[in-house]
Amino acid sequence: ATWTREDGKHGEGEGMAIFHNAVEYAASRM
Repeated sequence: ATWTREDGKHGEGEGMAIFHNAVEYAASRM
């Protein structure tokens, strides 16, 4: 996955869901 702003391709909802999942995953490993 690329972390550039491509909301037009995937939609902000999907992008934000992936972002929050990554944040929660990182937090769970702390």
